[in-house]
Amino acid sequence: MRFLCLHGKGTSAEIFSIQSATFRRLLPPSYTFDFLDGPYTSPPAAGVSLFFNPPYYAYYHFSDPSAIRESYSYLQEHLDKNGPYDGVMCFSQGCALVAGFLLDHQVTRPHVPLPFSCAIFICGGMPLPIIEDLGIEIPSFARDLETQSVKELFATANSVETAKPGDDYWNTKAEKTSILNVENIDLDNPYDIQVPEGWKIQIPTVHIYGQKDPRRLAGLNLASFCAGKKKVWNHGGGHDIPRLSTVSDKIAGLVQWCTNSVGEE
Repeated sequence: MRFLCLHGKGTSAEIFSIQSATFRRLLPPSYTFDFLDGPYTSPPAAGVSLFFNPPYYAYYHFSDPSAIRESYSYLQEHLDKNGPYDGVMCFSQGCALVAGFLLDHQVTRPHVPLPFSCAIFICGGMPLPIIEDLGIEIPSFARDLETQSVKELFATANSVETAKPGDDYWNTKAEKTSILNVENIDLDNPYDIQVPEGWKIQIPTVHIYGQKDPRRLAGLNLASFCAGKKKVWNHGGGHDIPRLSTVSDKIAGLVQWCTNSVGEE
């Protein structure tokens, strides 16, 4: 089972390899993982430089549709040269890249098979500019949630710079917004974006998010765009991959469930 792996903005292929090593070791030796650096150098994500040396990369720097679509061309070129892959595993911006790429493929080339047969999304989200560019309406409150969650993520992640040993900086008193305290939200479709069923991603998917992650609703919104067999799991942490053995065991099990679900639709 061959996976392509895409990292978060301000990190790198090497960093994502280290972040995911604990649960990947629990998978069968037939599972292999190729890690792809973004094409652009980037400042480090908040707190990353404390633990990992440069270089750091991003798949795109700007959130307009043209910049994001350039990253699709970069991904497609890699697939053409180095594919095929059975599955894709991604974190944060890597999830946004893959999710938007698959959605765009599903909408614009519905009769062409997707380039992956399954996908693992960790702390992900669907890029709203691509959704809108495809003609899908985005409620104003969803834009507000997106903006607030990004703002809080930066505020919370930056607190690692001043955290003391043993601190859980995902529980610090960084500036809070309503994103962690929203009520009356449908967790099956938290942004209330209405998507034709035939436009949704039609492969088995796993969606892993953290209860303390300011971006957790974005991850659940991404799950609502997937119509294939899927599992959604809360790892209990923040915008990261906890190294706890219980978390690693669970993620490894979810990856195997996802690969075993291929062809069962």
